[in-house]
Amino acid sequence: MTPRPRLLLTAALLALVPAAQAADLRLYPTLGEVTSQPLKVEGGAVTVPFPKADWAWVVPGSVRLLGVPVTRTRVTPGVNVLRAHEGEAVRVLRGGLNLKGTLADAEALLVQLDSGEYLTVRPDELAFSTRPPSSRDVADVKVTFETGGAGSANLLYQTRALSWKPRYELDASGDAATLRALAEIRNAGDQSFSGSTDLYAGDVRLVPENVPMPTPAVVGELTTTTSSAGNAAVAQDRAVTALGEVSGLQRYALSRPLTIGPRETQTLPFLAPKLSGFARYDRISTYFSPSNSSGRATRFYKFTADAALPAGPLTVRENGVLVGNVSLGSTAAGQLSDLSLGADPELRFSRSVTVLNTEKDGSGRILSRSYRVSYALTSTKSAATTAQVREQVYGQSVVVDGKVQTGNPVMVTRYVTVPAGGKANVTFTLKVRGG
Repeated sequence: MTPRPRLLLTAALLALVPAAQAADLRLYPTLGEVTSQPLKVEGGAVTVPFPKADWAWVVPGSVRLLGVPVTRTRVTPGVNVLRAHEGEAVRVLRGGLNLKGTLADAEALLVQLDSGEYLTVRPDELAFSTRPPSSRDVADVKVTFETGGAGSANLLYQTRALSWKPRYELDASGDAATLRALAEIRNAGDQSFSGSTDLYAGDVRLVPENVPMPTPAVVGELTTTTSSAGNAAVAQDRAVTALGEVSGLQRYALSRPLTIGPRETQTLPFLAPKLSGFARYDRISTYFSPSNSSGRATRFYKFTADAALPAGPLTVRENGVLVGNVSLGSTAAGQLSDLSLGADPELRFSRSVTVLNTEKDGSGRILSRSYRVSYALTSTKSAATTAQVREQVYGQSVVVDGKVQTGNPVMVTRYVTVPAGGKANVTFTLKVRGG
């Protein structure tokens, strides 16, 4: 019988863990939480080794043993066994060259060549005159849990090697649009992970600690496995199910266990929400000023999805043509998404302001002024477009087209249809008291 997927920690740990039981993975936007298969605790203590490269990704203070009472936890750093060979003569085998030198710094893998220069090397490039250390000699970081008794327990820890984020694809054509989501799961470390997996989206904060993060090693190319949302067989194989809200986070579950290798990224079908109210429009945004101005509009797409959407990058295509890549903010089901796609040089405006009246008190102090604000819109687009004109006005009292407004500032919003290759105008009056 084929064993179920396992969490791969180290050979020493696997010897302690039943192979037939899977791990649990909880993935967040910036980290992952790993729960191991049950460990058998005997003799009042259990030691779990972490390879040094894997330990560098572990969130400090997050390693716990669940299921048995723990009286003390000790973390023993691994020792670089190459230190015993510092000062010894070595040879560097690189690119067909055989260079004589001395191991100057074991931690930095720094060799001083007989010619005097210093060279940073890889462990597999070193040849020793005495027996070199093997991979079995490399000491791990050891986490020892002293317990109040024997029993079955699970190892729990957080690692920044694992993370996930949603990616969105919006395809628009005519009056219709389709939104698809992909879950991008990333393993930046050198350790493989496998197990049942839940994805959590939202604001998960950790107290920052002054601990340097490792730089992912680049070995060959990053492996990316993509499951197409259009492939029904793959989508069914890697379905992601929404499980609702948990303490302000959105929870999703993979229908089958995930196995992800070192430095691997996997992209799986995620959500396919239904959209309503899809529309394209151009926006002109200004602040009120008595001075004339001009500029160009900004392209916007808006829609409402019937499912909650966690924040992530969104790629927009119009009839298959890429028109922009933007950030989609986290939205609740039924909440409007309003996306700015950048400047639209095909729709320009000229804004002019005319002073209509100035109101003063008996001492000549200005109490208020009235203005006519006019926008002349000019389009060189091949199709008609809806333009939204928004002007933000500050004042103690603001009257727009004879109607008193509340709040400070006041947002004056007007809509107009601009014909293809044509012009349109927007005009309103303001009475502003104070500033």
